[in-house]
Amino acid sequence: MNFLRRLEHFFSRPRSQIPPLDRLQSILPRSAGSLALLAGAGISVDAPSNLLAGWHFMDAILSRVMPAEVDSEMTRSLISVPRNQHFRPGEFIRFETLMMELSSGLDPQLHVLDCLDECEHPNANHYVIAELIRRHAVVMTTNFDRLIEVAYHRSMKPGDAPLRVVHLDDGFALDHAPGPGTPPTLWKLHGSLSVDGRSTRESVQATLEQVMWPSMRRNKRDFLRSVIESRDMVLVGYSGSDDLDLVPVLAESKGERAMAWIDHAPNGADTRFEDAHEVVKRQKALTEYELVGRDRVFFVRWSGQTEEQRERTALVRASTADVLQLMGQRYCPGLAVPSDAAAYEFGASHPDAVRRYFDHWFEQCAPRPAARCGFAINLLTNRRVRPGFREARAQLQERHRSLVSGEAATPEERLDGLMESFNTRIHDGAGASDSWTADRTLFDELQKLVPQLQPRAQGGAHRLSACALWNHQEHRGEAEERFRLAWEVDRSIGHLRGELATLTTWQRAAGSLRDHLSEKDHHDHNAFARMMGDPIFPDDAFYRLRALSQETGYQFNLWEHLLATFDIGYVEEDPARRQLVRVEARNMVRAAVDMGDIVGEMKSRLLLAASLQESGDLDEAAQHLVCLIELEKAFDLDGFGDFGLRARAMLAQVDHGDFARRVRPALAASMWVV
Repeated sequence: MNFLRRLEHFFSRPRSQIPPLDRLQSILPRSAGSLALLAGAGISVDAPSNLLAGWHFMDAILSRVMPAEVDSEMTRSLISVPRNQHFRPGEFIRFETLMMELSSGLDPQLHVLDCLDECEHPNANHYVIAELIRRHAVVMTTNFDRLIEVAYHRSMKPGDAPLRVVHLDDGFALDHAPGPGTPPTLWKLHGSLSVDGRSTRESVQATLEQVMWPSMRRNKRDFLRSVIESRDMVLVGYSGSDDLDLVPVLAESKGERAMAWIDHAPNGADTRFEDAHEVVKRQKALTEYELVGRDRVFFVRWSGQTEEQRERTALVRASTADVLQLMGQRYCPGLAVPSDAAAYEFGASHPDAVRRYFDHWFEQCAPRPAARCGFAINLLTNRRVRPGFREARAQLQERHRSLVSGEAATPEERLDGLMESFNTRIHDGAGASDSWTADRTLFDELQKLVPQLQPRAQGGAHRLSACALWNHQEHRGEAEERFRLAWEVDRSIGHLRGELATLTTWQRAAGSLRDHLSEKDHHDHNAFARMMGDPIFPDDAFYRLRALSQETGYQFNLWEHLLATFDIGYVEEDPARRQLVRVEARNMVRAAVDMGDIVGEMKSRLLLAASLQESGDLDEAAQHLVCLIELEKAFDLDGFGDFGLRARAMLAQVDHGDFARRVRPALAASMWVV
């Protein structure tokens, strides 16, 4: 059958009768030069690579690290959202979240990932992808391993250009982006453990500082947008559930090019093709705030697409290996995949090797009891509104306090204890003699402790010293010097989270909670403070925070301050600033949903509803208040705020047309994972 007759035969059949992989081919570009591919960890599970799937990797870590106060059922629920129990879609621990927590203390160098770097057995998927790079496809990956690079190197022929691996943010600048004459390149969006035989582990650690925040660094964001808008895209081996940095760009980038997301079907079972309209029709969500990950991408893209574009945005359930084999046949005819006589002894087919590996890793880390408690407390934070979790977390906090204040505590643990004691102490009497005695004692103890601390902890000790001094007007100048010292110490060693903690604490102390909204507001606030003889937040600190907002989770610290001003009855009178607050509040709701932060979601929905009420958008305000009330009914919020009472009072003011009563059943049903 010639090409025209095959084409006629293809389009003459009802779409439901066309095999899913044939439908996939119909939306792919003719040449690899018009293709972009985003590959995730799922491409490396097949033999002979045998890497461990993400859920099993996390389970192996948590089952060893979590202390006895957290039972196995509670632990596993952190990485698998239970259904039919009023769970929000973002209420699970992401792989990157877990790695970030490990890198904060238990495993600073992330040696738990060594198994990825040690694997040198690429499978057929990696060889196809390597060949696609040679044929000018843009290949991006979130993987830390080197298997695509190994496959490229082993399949090189005389005259082939070497592979360039971009793993640092600077390399994603648009003047380095794909174009005519670009050398073969692998774009590693989340960094790489090693490149060309040298360790580049710092690129992974730097990525983890910002990958879970709601905005990607500018270079990577602009790069990814340009690729999405200029090429047809296939996502393979990538669930989208682990990312908060890529998903917003995938969802919100404009363009008319095709996007096919491969949902792995083991052994090719239940293969199917659904376009964007069919995917969204299965969803029960009424707004994007009830969705995360891949589901959000389809919902947002569908809402802004024409019918033709929706048909070229597809979720394809198929075997990952089958899809990549098809792409190899289409774009790389004649490709011979080398056979590997050996296999990496890891993964699901080698459970004993996996057990030995993680046992050895845990023994090498030798985490102290206080570190394990702190790790668990952080992971349970977003579940603290649930019965069982709240009690377990409180028990862990009590044990942690005992450990960090005991005689066997390390200097770093003692610092944690001093911080917790300071943060829980009532400071209403600041300036009084008894308060000064306590703060001076704390300050003196910190000065003795600093020389004993590891460099990454020293900035925190200086920051706490500044806080102790700031409580007393006559010592404000010295406190400012300590804030600056803490900032300089952390900045000198690249400790971004330490920098952020110091700068945002200093910002709050100076009363500059909302000066982030514009540069002019910052300067006006400082001018007024100087006139009144009050402390200021220095210009260089302000500009550093603005720069860090492109790199890290600065926005979360900033939003916490914005919510704090709202909680004390702050009213925004300037219309332009109201608009900025509304934009921030929408972002806050989105981020809280993505992170599974129930308390943060309720606070930010209340703030957004108040902002919408000010602007006259009463129906949307009512919608957020209804959702807030549904959340309040489902959770134990004792001690977190009177959200329900405030929401009901506001709803009575905005819901003049009985909108809430009409939409409540559908909104309530759309909010939960089922």
